[in-house]
Amino acid sequence: MELSNLYSEIQTRGITCIGDCREQRDNFLKHPASDTRMGISLLIRVPNEVAEQIVKVEHKLCKAEPGQYYYPTPDLHITVLDVLAAKPDYVYTSSLVDSYNNVLTKVLSSFPSFSIFLKGIIPSPNAILVKGYYQKTLAQIRQSIRKELHSERLPLDERYETISSHITISRFSDKLQNRTELLRVLSEYAEYDFGEFEVKRLQLAYHNWYDSKKTILAEYPLSGAVS
Repeated sequence: MELSNLYSEIQTRGITCIGDCREQRDNFLKHPASDTRMGISLLIRVPNEVAEQIVKVEHKLCKAEPGQYYYPTPDLHITVLDVLAAKPDYVYTSSLVDSYNNVLTKVLSSFPSFSIFLKGIIPSPNAILVKGYYQKTLAQIRQSIRKELHSERLPLDERYETISSHITISRFSDKLQNRTELLRVLSEYAEYDFGEFEVKRLQLAYHNWYDSKKTILAEYPLSGAVS
């Protein structure tokens, strides 16, 4: 219920902003060379069969609003935790990554694989999201990592305590030109079934805000997952 309420609140704000011409544009997307923000996040990657369904909907959105930013397939992801939030010119040290890796290996080795179900798209004031719904294992993983990082006195830079499992598929990089058509497409795919998938491993990545620039630091198989 908490997750459904969160998505409903985001959707209401997003639709209002689009209708009132108050969408929030990301100026960095027009000048990517000036964007030096990098950080470290724990991620879930989207399997190909689900990504194919997402790309089909992206194509529909792009026809309505071709001037916006749409995530390429390799960049589609769900954020488990923002370990170190993206900051300008941030460069990690190997010793710090080793410390995080030790904690994540310890915590994640005890958790089983779990499922995420993706259904429907919603606008936020600055983006378009696929709604994700998860089994309680993901919430337990997040809390266990937070607790262990605190115990080890390692920084955790969450912008907010994440409860979502959404996938950002588009960001507003320019003024919207076809608001009525965009809202129609959003309504058409508001309950679209993208499918369910099993999360077998998590990935630690050093990446930028959009995941378009990334280095994979480590991967963590979940117990019981079959490759």
